Amino acid sequence: RDDGSFSGPSWGFLYNSMPFGMSFAKMLEFLFDANVDDAGRSGIQLAQALLDEEGGTQVAFPVVGSTAQGSGYFPRPIGKPLCNEGDFDCLAQGNGISLAGLCRSNWTLRFLKTPGEVLNLACDRLVDRGVIPS
Repeated sequence: RDDGSFSGPSWGFLYNSMPFGMSFAKMLEFLFDANVDDAGRSGIQLAQALLDEEGGTQVAFPVVGSTAQGSGYFPRPIGKPLCNEGDFDCLAQGNGISLAGLCRSNWTLRFLKTPGEVLNLACDRLVDRGVIPS
């Protein structure tokens, strides 16, 4: 939340984009079918309640299906890719490069400021813990 209104464009990055978010099927289940709190609300109902509690005028509605390409293209998958049967190029990617691999990739990433800061902090923690070299 940048100015108290949830109008900053980057906060949704952590919730719906691949490779950091849920799969499409899991996202749909969360949004429409899951009971995500003690009140029995679905994900979309909970999102609306959070916006309403802040006195916002926004309406929560589902926009799902952010693919790796639409959310920021990576030359190699971060996590295990969802491969179609017989797609040997995809299967050859194995389990992906992981967050540690992304941190060491030296790729130019075009994220908005907030997601970029989140990624930088995560990479800094991996360095601090000795998981990857500085």
